[in-house]
Amino acid sequence: MRYNNYTRIIQKIKFLKIANGDIQSVVQRRRDLEGGEAARTFQRLSNNISEVYMILSQFRSSCKEERVELANCVCKN
Repeated sequence: MRYNNYTRIIQKIKFLKIANGDIQSVVQRRRDLEGGEAARTFQRLSNNISEVYMILSQFRSSCKEERVELANCVCKN
């Protein structure tokens, strides 16, 4: 019985050491994000969204032009 309690205590200590390390990394990550990384990431995402939207608009225009061309070809034949 005594051995089991000792083993449980050792396991809890190991767990707490691991958890403490995780907490420190989370705290550091939060500091990094507060330091401007979040703003840069947001700006990058915003730029990517704008770029994809522009590509999509160009693709739509291209498809529309092709539909008109195909319709003209079908009507001529």
